[in-house]
Amino acid sequence: MFSKTLELSRTERLGFGCLLLGAFFSLTGLFYLPNNAAYQKIQYALLLLPALIIFLANKPFRVSLSQLKVFWLVVALGVVAAVSFWLFPDTDIRKIKRVLYAVLFVISFSALESYQKGSLVWLLKWATVGAGLSAFFILYKFYMVFGLGPQVRLNLMDTGLNTNAILVGFVYGFFWVVAANVAIGDCRHGWTYWFCILAIIPITVLLLQIQTRGALIAVAAGLVVLCGFYRNRRAVVFFTLAVAFMTGIVWLYWEQFVARGMSYRPEIWSQAWQMIKLQPWLGYGTAADFAIAISHGRVFDHPHSLYLSVLLHNGVVGLALWLGILSVLLIALFRSSQKIRALAIALLAYAATAVVTDGSDLFTKFGPVWFVTWLPVSLSVAWLCGCEEAERPPCND
Repeated sequence: MFSKTLELSRTERLGFGCLLLGAFFSLTGLFYLPNNAAYQKIQYALLLLPALIIFLANKPFRVSLSQLKVFWLVVALGVVAAVSFWLFPDTDIRKIKRVLYAVLFVISFSALESYQKGSLVWLLKWATVGAGLSAFFILYKFYMVFGLGPQVRLNLMDTGLNTNAILVGFVYGFFWVVAANVAIGDCRHGWTYWFCILAIIPITVLLLQIQTRGALIAVAAGLVVLCGFYRNRRAVVFFTLAVAFMTGIVWLYWEQFVARGMSYRPEIWSQAWQMIKLQPWLGYGTAADFAIAISHGRVFDHPHSLYLSVLLHNGVVGLALWLGILSVLLIALFRSSQKIRALAIALLAYAATAVVTDGSDLFTKFGPVWFVTWLPVSLSVAWLCGCEEAERPPCND
């Protein structure tokens, strides 16, 4: 299943075993752990701590990762975010650890893929199966236990993810793109292939039922990228079916799709922009708290756009570094000969589109927002860190 590329001591092998378990838990833990605090502590122990140990102890891996320009951009963004705690001493200094967590998260996936080529693809497929099962049980409870129908917006109070439907959409939309990549480009029709195909159905229904338009548009962006890369018969069939299905759904439930309008986004963005213009270069600090007031007495704690949020927290410098990370990754992936680049670019396109209309901050506790920020970045860095291909070439059927 995997091919090892690093010679390791017994202690390092134990560390990589923890990484494998920790990475799978990071991808799936939100489905079955309603306590976010427990989820985060387990992730720190199984993923981030082993990543730090391996990075410090394994020189070949450290050298390989340090040769990537994008890694130093990630470090630079972390430095800017950390320095802001010194520039703005009134912010909560305890949150500086989140900056370290983000950098270690990037390192952890690169370490895992460097040791076992193809491990991340394998993990993503099985995590997608888990997402499909989770979506199925949520829908079963919604339709069969509560007896509700498609005209009612699904409230995810008991899923353990978040009561915010947009954030839930981030997670399931991510796995929808992974499943679509398997359906269109995977030549090996084993158990995971068919399980991923089946997972598409409940994930699609769940995304429609929570009525999060941003995630649906982002999923469409990821699908366009996948079809553009593979350009095979399966891509044509999958794209045609997806367009026909969504056209029918929008036609039948148009009122539900447009009922919420723009959800105050233009007014929130306008107020956030006025705040940005007062401190444009370095923002208000990584851990700054905001109260964005609009009409009717409504107050929001973030601008409902990750790009504006980065400007508020870390200014033009922070946003330039974040966009630089995405740009360098895209350029490197386009130049790469690895066939996994189709999935990597699709996930980056999905993430970049999803956070246009939401996303609170780059340096939050690990949760749904990371599925459209640090997770796609970490996967792309990991696939670029090695030189061998992570998957076989796509087939043309």
